[in-house]
Amino acid sequence: MPSSHADLTGLIKDLSAANAADITEPVLDQVADEVFTDQLAHVPVDTGALKAGHKIETRPGWRFIGPDHAATPYDVFVHGGTKPHTISAPPGGVLAFKVGGKQVFAKSVRHPGTRPQPWAANSMRRWHETLGDKMALVAVKQVMGDA
Repeated sequence: MPSSHADLTGLIKDLSAANAADITEPVLDQVADEVFTDQLAHVPVDTGALKAGHKIETRPGWRFIGPDHAATPYDVFVHGGTKPHTISAPPGGVLAFKVGGKQVFAKSVRHPGTRPQPWAANSMRRWHETLGDKMALVAVKQVMGDA
């Protein structure tokens, strides 16, 4: 049996004995940082609140990366888009907005909808395929004592 095969067998045994959390958590941290950076580079910017509201939330075994929905509850509409819809004023009220610099008042308006801008899902797709390779690399470094 070639020595490289014997070394590989030992490595496989060592990897099997390694603590999964010791491997998983550093990889999740690394990928979360990369996805966070990618999301910030691609998030649509109007006022900047959506971009400023991005965060990484950490819990054992997972990471939430994206906008803070409590701070920017409209994030789902920007991300997924909207169909044409009617916006109505509250009872006894009016809608007020500007069109071409002119103040307009109305009881209701027909909104044409918005196109989806799925920056968060696109970021996850870009990084998803690298996850297995990153896990393997961290596992090997840990077992070899390079972590």
